Amino acid sequence: MRDICFIHSSSGKGADHWVIPAGICGIADILKKSNIKMVGINLALEKLLNHDFSFYDWLTKNRFEYFLIEIHWFVHLEQAFKNIDLIKKIYPSSKIIVGGLTASLFCKEIINSNNNIDFIIKGDSEEPLLDLLKKLDKGKDIYDVKNLIYKKDDKIIIYNSEYILENFKNISYGDITFMKNYKYLLYYPFPNASCKRSSYWLVNGRGCIYNCKTCDGAKEICNKYLGRSRLVKRSSEDVLEDIRNISKRFEVENINLTHDICSFGKDYYTKFLTEFSKINKVKLYNEFWQIPSTSFNNIIEEFDLGSRMHYAITAHSGNEKIRKEYGKKYTNNELIKVLEFCRKHNIEVTLFFSRNIIEETKETMLDTLKLIRKLKMMKIKTLKLVYDYIIIDPMSCIKERLSNGLMEFTKTDNDKLKFCYNDEIRKMVVNRNNRLNIIENKIVSEILEA
Repeated sequence: MRDICFIHSSSGKGADHWVIPAGICGIADILKKSNIKMVGINLALEKLLNHDFSFYDWLTKNRFEYFLIEIHWFVHLEQAFKNIDLIKKIYPSSKIIVGGLTASLFCKEIINSNNNIDFIIKGDSEEPLLDLLKKLDKGKDIYDVKNLIYKKDDKIIIYNSEYILENFKNISYGDITFMKNYKYLLYYPFPNASCKRSSYWLVNGRGCIYNCKTCDGAKEICNKYLGRSRLVKRSSEDVLEDIRNISKRFEVENINLTHDICSFGKDYYTKFLTEFSKINKVKLYNEFWQIPSTSFNNIIEEFDLGSRMHYAITAHSGNEKIRKEYGKKYTNNELIKVLEFCRKHNIEVTLFFSRNIIEETKETMLDTLKLIRKLKMMKIKTLKLVYDYIIIDPMSCIKERLSNGLMEFTKTDNDKLKFCYNDEIRKMVVNRNNRLNIIENKIVSEILEA
């Protein structure tokens, strides 16, 4: 079996999107167990490490028969197309396989937009990719490969049967050595980008139980477009085994979980945290989809895990109505109680606010400013406040109006595809009036002074 090259594109606007989807590590593991070697290159990271890096030069020195192009986050779409065209120019007979969330949600539009794409795998790709590679290598017909979309005689051929990962079985996500310059990649993971602490994003689930309006991984979208109707959890034993191996092999300081273990239920996180407490040194970064429950915090207290936890919480706004509109169902008082717990137990916490909320008014922004000032008065040394733009996923914004007539989303997929290309809309820099800008700047100043 011939080797395959995995490519993570940049956004085309600099090296600001170097994080690779954590799931690719599982794909590499599956291929490795079938004696297929995958070599990965992160073009955003390569540019960060060397401004003179040339993808063209690298390609001419590294030939592959198969190229796996990830279009997971929509900000990579335009640059991914350019990379695909370059690969076909240098290696016309190579096979281009595209996957990822954006590629799955806009599969028809994408394959119609670039004739150099040979295949798109829609949705889960663990079994379909391996099946496709084996059939291509043996010259067999690919008509029965699940989740596969391709063109034949200018017609789009859509798979006859669907594959949905329902069990992680023995897939390991604990190896990243297939990536070029993987050691540097460990030091550039969001949210600790360009910090000295090393981190590793580790898959512990797939799917979601919430319908946050800014997320293309929301439950309804996964169900409607990807066939995933439920959240699938990796066994705590397998996740912990990966953590042990990662901490020993790469000596990373932080393990960043892709899914909120608090949302997995009390039985799961009790078992997980009990065993995690026995693993030395490594710190756990958990992004809570809501806020941590009392029983979750009780476990942290019982095993004295405070200094080994990093809580990430997205409040969006200091206005509770706005926050609920964006899927976060807790009050300011409930949030403050959690932060008081973090202060007591020396828990590092990052609290995210959003500065481009579509429904924002002067009053709601003042609510955010008021809450931030209150949090500052609490003098929580382990608290980091972040006030930044939401990168709103295109599929989730079926019908949203932006202020001042900047743009209106429609239900047509082609318009959404244009949205993917539009860098101005990518950060949703809305032209507010001066009064709102003044308040926004005050919030930024308050955080910088924290």
